[in-house]
Amino acid sequence: MLTEREVKILSLLANSGKSISIKQLANMFGLSERSIRYDIDNINNILKEKKLPLIKRESEGKLLLKEKQIIINYLNSIDSFQYTPEIRRKLLLYEITLSGKINITSISKKLNTSRSTIKSDVDELKNIFNNFHLNLASNYKKGLLLVGKEEDIRKLQLKVFLDNSKMPKVDSVLFNPIIENFLNGLSDIKMIEDFIFNIQQGIGKIISDEAYNILKIYIMISVIRNKLNHTLKNIENASFLASTDEYMIIKKNKEILNKGFNINLNKYELLKIADLFLGSHSYNFSQSYYENWIEVEVLVKKLVENFSNKYGLDLTDDKELIKGLINHIKPTLYRTQNNIKLQEFPLYAEVIKAYPKIYEITSNILKDLENFIGKKFDNDEIAIIAIYFKVSIDRNKYKLKTNKNVLLVCGLGYGTSKLLEQQLKQQYELNVIDSIPLHYVKKYKKMNEVDVIITTIRDKFPEVNKPVLVVSPILTHEDIIKLDNNNLQRLKHKTRLSELLNIIKSDSKIEDYNNLIKKIKNHMGDSLIDDLVHPDRGILDLLPLENIRVNVAVLNWENALIEAGMLLTHNGYVKESYVQSLIKSFKNFGSYMIIAQGVAIPHAKNENNVLKTGMSLLILKNEVEAPDKRTLKIILAFASLDNTEHLEALTQFYNLVTNCNFKDKVSNMKHEEDILHFICNHIDTQ
Repeated sequence: MLTEREVKILSLLANSGKSISIKQLANMFGLSERSIRYDIDNINNILKEKKLPLIKRESEGKLLLKEKQIIINYLNSIDSFQYTPEIRRKLLLYEITLSGKINITSISKKLNTSRSTIKSDVDELKNIFNNFHLNLASNYKKGLLLVGKEEDIRKLQLKVFLDNSKMPKVDSVLFNPIIENFLNGLSDIKMIEDFIFNIQQGIGKIISDEAYNILKIYIMISVIRNKLNHTLKNIENASFLASTDEYMIIKKNKEILNKGFNINLNKYELLKIADLFLGSHSYNFSQSYYENWIEVEVLVKKLVENFSNKYGLDLTDDKELIKGLINHIKPTLYRTQNNIKLQEFPLYAEVIKAYPKIYEITSNILKDLENFIGKKFDNDEIAIIAIYFKVSIDRNKYKLKTNKNVLLVCGLGYGTSKLLEQQLKQQYELNVIDSIPLHYVKKYKKMNEVDVIITTIRDKFPEVNKPVLVVSPILTHEDIIKLDNNNLQRLKHKTRLSELLNIIKSDSKIEDYNNLIKKIKNHMGDSLIDDLVHPDRGILDLLPLENIRVNVAVLNWENALIEAGMLLTHNGYVKESYVQSLIKSFKNFGSYMIIAQGVAIPHAKNENNVLKTGMSLLILKNEVEAPDKRTLKIILAFASLDNTEHLEALTQFYNLVTNCNFKDKVSNMKHEEDILHFICNHIDTQ
């Protein structure tokens, strides 16, 4: 009988369009090559018994599997193999959630385990169902049925799909048959994609890739549930939702889904989709409605008038500003009323440092609105609105320069694109005409105005008739060379603030030094280099010798993060609670924190538990497996007091890893002093 891992290996070989080596499989599963060879031998023994094509070993450890379709058919026909308890329970969760029922006798035979084991597994899953207000009811003929409100069932189904989308490929092969069986009733997903695109066009808002994925999955679920005659019967705050522009646009385009899938979505189905669009920057599974809706156009015009009066520049005729704020303010109110936090890169620290006056005025003009809804706006929400005003000020204060038009495509959201835009504008003469998510590229209507696309997405980029430059969210030395080589003009005539102040001091007496600095910054904007107050702190400033450990023995990635976090704790950088924040953050987003093979940079948001910005570095004795099954050897954990102070050091570390063969050079070093000496010697050469 095949084991769970052997099924995964066989599925990878059968479904891969490229050859896979024993070494690659060993890295995927975090095992030795010898263990993989044992698995291949066992797989071949079973394939031989079944008189099926065998896996052949070729030169350089490459594995060859001919007649792959025969193997795929065999995998689909397998009734049972050896599952771990964790995988078995997850399979049961998927089966119950998506099919709505389970027969203990049938599933025990399918999973080749006892009825008592299945019953015990189901009992453990009941806590999950209870969290979604769902229960399992016994039915004499059908077994156990999942019962509860239709909206709650869909919430759990959505959670299962999102869990599956984040699952490593080597694991997902076990769950794909259940997913595919559920989706069997969908003929053409492209109709759902067209529907979402039309809604975005209608409301004038491009949603993030994360929100797009959630909406797409939810609509797939809604279509299938409607085909099974499981429809929504009511929805809270229906009158409010029915008054929104989102609902009207969705209602107008409903026939795309109705005719395409031969269904008839009722009013409540359409209201639920409108509800998701309203909170499309970030969605959670709690109630999320804003009952006391106000006339957004009137609100926005009042905000623009107040800002214009306080700033001293008339922006009331700026149609782009008013349109942008009208589209943005709805989800902002929605998230604020329901305590939904922006999940993307925080903007507050960046904006308050670069544009303090604009942020201060924006914060002040929003106070009346805060009093009205009874909630305070999050700093990052205020920062985003401040950026709208900053762009409008530039548009009304200066003539448009004839620079290259750049389209930014970033998968991680608004904060990442704004951070990249600021870095580009600090170094190059260019005009960023838009920032969009990946899924919107093919349907972007102003592509004829674009000279070059700059993106942080390294694979699966659609074909477009424009130059595409791939860079890191934090520009590296290699990125700068790439941009230079593609004829982007370097920014000229930038003035250092320190030099300007020295000239002023040499010929006059400064009575209010801080006020002068503030006025200079406000007047000169992006043409000024602020080198006065916050000099960049590099890795040598944030990573002292006492924060480095070599040959560290740990059992798993969690123990490694505890070691790294406690170094920061003991040396006065963070409170003890930050260690748990570090673990939670890496568990949820670890795949984004692994920057190279074997190298991770775990970090967490400052929740009043960071005392000062700092880093700790661990060189592990043995590699450990990360949550996404990749192996780790080097851990650079860091904490940032203001979300920006660490950027220079992080850029230097990234360059060490990518340009200086850091992992291989330091992995076998025996002393912490040697690590620090290596860093010192190579920082200046970058």
